[in-house]
Amino acid sequence: MAYVAFVDDEHGPIDYYLDALKAKGHQVQRLDTVEDLFAHLAENKPADIYVVDILMPTHGHPQLKEASDGLATGIVLHREIRRAFQDVPIIMLTSISNPDVLEGLTLEANTRVESKIDTLPFELADIVDSALNPCHSP
Repeated sequence: MAYVAFVDDEHGPIDYYLDALKAKGHQVQRLDTVEDLFAHLAENKPADIYVVDILMPTHGHPQLKEASDGLATGIVLHREIRRAFQDVPIIMLTSISNPDVLEGLTLEANTRVESKIDTLPFELADIVDSALNPCHSP
């Protein structure tokens, strides 16, 4: 179906999301670090959709100086994805719910913010499908 780039440093529970996406027929590329994402962006071959965790360690990456020690890494990565591939859908997956942190992302077209706490793996797979096919959303 679609090529999904999944950007998250966690393992364990995140694997359930990956399994659900694969069960729907999606090709999933896991990008475990910010360096993995920047290498992916440098290849200039966009995914059909990106799922990006907001809280990720920066490991001192020079392009992530404003990421507040990982508290806003995903927001900076979101901007970098947009710079490289302007119209690609992005789902920000997070365990935080601070509206001040999320406000700028929720106003942008082609971006959704979903909670890791409230979104089950099969629900995320459905959200990915609806983001890829907005005309066929329930």
